Amino acid sequence: TTTNVVMDMFDLYFEGDSLQQLMAIDSAKVVVDNSKCAQLGDQVWLDSDGDGINDPEEFGLEGVTVNLLDGNGMPTGMTTITDENGFYGFDGLIPGAYQVEFVVPTGSELTEQDVMTVGADDTNDSDANPNTGLSQIVTLAAGEDNPTIDAGIYELLSLAGLMMERMAYHLLM
Repeated sequence: TTTNVVMDMFDLYFEGDSLQQLMAIDSAKVVVDNSKCAQLGDQVWLDSDGDGINDPEEFGLEGVTVNLLDGNGMPTGMTTITDENGFYGFDGLIPGAYQVEFVVPTGSELTEQDVMTVGADDTNDSDANPNTGLSQIVTLAAGEDNPTIDAGIYELLSLAGLMMERMAYHLLM
């Protein structure tokens, strides 16, 4: 007898007549239904003008650590590193609430979060809180793909032992 034990994110089938037989087996075939999974991600980029908007001439940053937290801010155990173009992604997620944590490289800082100026929208603004490195909480439905959780980072310059932001108006003061 084939018994369907779980019907949520995946179906678990085994050959046998009872739940006791399932508990006694060493392995099971798991079939994941990807249409019920969710995914999120986007890009970490060098915000060379520090305005919190990913401008066309700004490029992605490779090697930035990105952690996935649950909706309560607790680690899910999922971590990734941005690729050569600054992109990252988490897939195969159970629908629910998540938060992304961006680990800022030494000598850098996050730009302003959720800039509300002309030319800014959710696809090109930085979603990371500059004080915590955390995005807003995002709730994903079954099958949903949210490719808009990104972060802008700018580098700090060291002049005469002082750390100064790489924004022109700070350097001119």
